[in-house]
Amino acid sequence: MDALGLVRAAVIANRPVETEGGEVLLCSINMETGVKEVDHRFPGTLKTTFHSKASSKSYDLMAVVTCVKYAALTFPEYVAKTRAEKVNMVSTIDKKELMAYLRGDIEESVQVYDQATAALAQKRKAAAAAGEHSSRPLDSSSSVPPSKKSKDANHVAASSSTADVLGETDTENEIKKRILDKEYTHRDRTSMMTTPKSFDSMLALFELVLKEERERSSGSGKVTLLTQTSTLTVPLHQAMKKALPDIPIIVVPAGVSDLLSLLNVKDFLEEGHFVTAAQKKSEGLRKPTSVTIQVKESDQTYTFKLVDSVLRFSDRDWCKWDVKILMIHPHKRHLDKVAASEFWRHMFAHLRLRMNS
Repeated sequence: MDALGLVRAAVIANRPVETEGGEVLLCSINMETGVKEVDHRFPGTLKTTFHSKASSKSYDLMAVVTCVKYAALTFPEYVAKTRAEKVNMVSTIDKKELMAYLRGDIEESVQVYDQATAALAQKRKAAAAAGEHSSRPLDSSSSVPPSKKSKDANHVAASSSTADVLGETDTENEIKKRILDKEYTHRDRTSMMTTPKSFDSMLALFELVLKEERERSSGSGKVTLLTQTSTLTVPLHQAMKKALPDIPIIVVPAGVSDLLSLLNVKDFLEEGHFVTAAQKKSEGLRKPTSVTIQVKESDQTYTFKLVDSVLRFSDRDWCKWDVKILMIHPHKRHLDKVAASEFWRHMFAHLRLRMNS
C-alpha cells in the first residue's frame, strides 16, 4: 500500500497522523499500555498519487496531511495555516475530492493514479495508433522509389512487431477489465440500493402475527406463541428474589496492572467515570475486600456485591457466568459512560435470560 493509502486507512480508523521535522508519522495506540507507537515514517516531500485537477501535478504528502489536519477550517483560515507552516496548499477545487476519498466517503477518485502508469498507458496508446496508421495499404506503390520502399518495409515490419506486443498487452488488459467489471463490493450503500427487493418473508411473518392477534382477541382459547411468552415472563426483580436469596456477585480482576479493580470499579459502574488505580492509591485509598454498589434499572434498584477472589467457586459455578469484552479508551474519558452502560445492558440481559429459562 502506498503512502496515500496508508494515510487514508489511518483517517478512516481514526488513528493519529502527525508531523515532525518535515516528516509524516503514522501512529497507533497500544490498547494494553496506552502508549502511542509509530508504525510508518515518510518524508513530507514524498509525491503522492493524488493529482491536481487543473495542473495534473501530484501533491506531496505534507500537503495532504495538512489538509486533513485543518479540514474543519474555512478555506481562508486553511490558507493562512499553510502559509504560517510553509507547506504546500491543496486547491479549493481539489480539497473536497481529497477529503471525501481520505474519509472513505468514496471508494476511488479519478484524481488518484500513478503518474508512471498513466504515462506508459499514454505511450502505448500512441504507439498502437502509429502502428495502425503505418500498416495501412498504399494505393500507388509504383511511384515510390526503391530506397523509400525498403525504408517503408522496415518501418512496417518494426510497427508490426510492436503491434504484436501491444496486442498481447491489450488482450491481458481486456481480460483484467472483464474480471474487474464483474466484481462488486458486498454491503455497499450503492449495491444495497440496486439489489432486488423482496418482502415476501416479512409479509408472511406479518400475516402470522396478525392471525395470532385475531385469535387471541376473539377469545378462542387457543394457546399461541405470543400468549405463551406473555404468561411465562416474570418481572426481573421478582425472579431474582425467588432464584437468588443472597446478593448477586460480580467478580473484578485482582491483578495489580489490571484496568479495573476494587479500588476504582465503583466509580466506573455507578457513575460511569473511569479513574486509574494508581490515582486512587495516590489519594491514600486501600483496596477493600469487597464493594457493594446499587444500580437502577426499569424503576427498580438492584444491589450487587463486587469481589476479586474466586477461590470458593467450583467448576460448576462458572457454567452460570457470561463473558463480554468491553473496551475502555485510554484517553477519551467521555466514552466511559457508554462502556458502563454497555456493561449493565449486557448484565441485565443475561439476568433476564437466566431467570426466565
